[in-house]
Amino acid sequence: MLGGGKNNRELQEKDRFFENRLIRARTEEFEIIEYYNDDKTLARIFSKENNKKYYVSARACECEDYQKNQLPCKHMMYLALHNGHWRELETQCFRSKTWDINKDYNNEDEFIPEYWKYYNGSRTGMGYTNFYIYEVIGREHRTSKKTGKETDWKKRITVYALSTDGAMAEAKRKGVEPPYSKVAYIDVSPSYEQFAYIRGINVPYPSIMDALDIGALLTRYQEKDDERCPGYLFEMANYFRIRVSYFSSPTMVISQIWYSASSEWKRRLFCYTVYCHEVGYYFGNARRSYADQIFDGYAPNKSEIKYIENYRDFAYRTLSKRSNAYKSAVHYLHSKYVL
Repeated sequence: MLGGGKNNRELQEKDRFFENRLIRARTEEFEIIEYYNDDKTLARIFSKENNKKYYVSARACECEDYQKNQLPCKHMMYLALHNGHWRELETQCFRSKTWDINKDYNNEDEFIPEYWKYYNGSRTGMGYTNFYIYEVIGREHRTSKKTGKETDWKKRITVYALSTDGAMAEAKRKGVEPPYSKVAYIDVSPSYEQFAYIRGINVPYPSIMDALDIGALLTRYQEKDDERCPGYLFEMANYFRIRVSYFSSPTMVISQIWYSASSEWKRRLFCYTVYCHEVGYYFGNARRSYADQIFDGYAPNKSEIKYIENYRDFAYRTLSKRSNAYKSAVHYLHSKYVL
């Protein structure tokens, strides 16, 4: 809960100042022209916003903002976010918040999600997600339909990965070949409106997070969902290359897996879900894996396919055993001696 008094108001103003500069550091266009020391804490940075260049360090900056306020400016934050020292920023902000970790409800008796309860692992970038977003520009080799000749086109693609090497490997898997002229991390910062809203409802949040993280916390708040998501569902999201926040609830992750699945995979997942229900396992944690080839053979008819593909609220309600699709899946699983 927040304390009162003049001192706390001053801290809140500093926090909002910090938050504003942090968002600008993550959303405006800058370029590091040159580093001047080995640990990259002193650099010259070009700001495309005003077409100016600044000498920036971990402690100071030439810009008017820093000279006036003597507080970390957007250039200092941008430097920290790009030289590996961004974790140090997290110790400087949101000093006005003192969260009561023993209370799940505030003074208005509203449920308040606490991000540290849902994920206590370590992260490698600016967010608590299983993948980060990269833009990759490479070459796409294909045969021209008109001439029948081999072509080599420049191709831009967005992929999910945890590193530059991972991004290149994923791009290659999707048919975009080297040489790569660009492999760039895309920072998805929460908006000013998101920060203002989550601050206003008094929900705790880490200082440097992804827009996906803040969305997950706000969804938990709205749905009063305090259930921690098991690791096997995050592993399932990884398998399907679906990007999720570690702050997500189980129903959120399952929903994202279902709605991101292709028509073919929806049929397999439907059959797998029937299997889980029939043998008494949680979705994603059954004896047989969702990737088991046994589920590939399930072949529902046209009306059953339509039922499956248009199924709503997959993660929020139990499959109807009376549906023809469910019955046909049970029949198929019996025929394969799975049930």
